Amino acid sequence: MVRSAVHSPRSDKPAPTMRRFTTREVLEAVSSGIPVVSSRVGVLEEYFRDGDGIVYLPSREPAAVLSALRKLQDDRFREEVVFRGKKSFLDLLDPAKV
Repeated sequence: MVRSAVHSPRSDKPAPTMRRFTTREVLEAVSSGIPVVSSRVGVLEEYFRDGDGIVYLPSREPAAVLSALRKLQDDRFREEVVFRGKKSFLDLLDPAKV
């Protein structure tokens, strides 16, 4: 389980949900184009680099969470994170890369 904030791309303002998510839930969010803000725990770093669908927090301080969510308010940054996340997710499914 990882503590993450899932950003809603369908609104003008971040609508984070702060709770513990399973790795599967994070994978589903990333594959669906929903950027995730997460601490560096679990196996996520084995699957995704920072900015590949997930913005990793340097700490669990509220200021770090706020900073990450503010970054995701920038449309270009968010679109790049989503694009790279979907690509990384598809790479996970590619048998030639396993």
